[in-house]
Amino acid sequence: MNKTHIGWLFAVIALSILLVVSIVLGMNGYYFSMSFIQAKSDISIGETANIEVLPDEASVLSFTFDGTYMPKEKLPQKIQISAKNSDKDLLIRVKSRLFGDETDDKLEFLTDDRFVYDGEYYYFKDVLGFGGRILFCEYIQIPEENNLSSKEKYILSILVEAVENTQENQIKWGFGQFSE
Repeated sequence: MNKTHIGWLFAVIALSILLVVSIVLGMNGYYFSMSFIQAKSDISIGETANIEVLPDEASVLSFTFDGTYMPKEKLPQKIQISAKNSDKDLLIRVKSRLFGDETDDKLEFLTDDRFVYDGEYYYFKDVLGFGGRILFCEYIQIPEENNLSSKEKYILSILVEAVENTQENQIKWGFGQFSE
């Protein structure tokens, strides 16, 4: 073997190793993404769910459901927000996101009068006292312009943000416009 062939041999071996590594990483990424798409949350639609909040933190709750629901259909779903481990009064806001849906449909939450929808958040108009519990919604409603596919699975993620009830936080969240 002469010196000119050693360079080519090294390049072929290095490129072969890179090809094998790329294939292995690509397959791992594919299987990971497929398992994420087919993942199920611990909570299914219809079960009462509780979201525990603490001051200056966000909590997330996710549901898995299929797209077989009809437009304007109400899904029974109680979602409670509690501050049993908080020693402060809290301001609460809730935001949701539907994963697996490319159309940006938003599910509607049938809340009580103490929540107001503004922008992308549902704001709790009162203050959640320490150790308290509130009912965010009893039903989730499918939008009238439903674009969900009955063959697909969707993940509904609900984000609850809580901050301490201070004048500064009330101003940041525009709390005065929601309270009566």
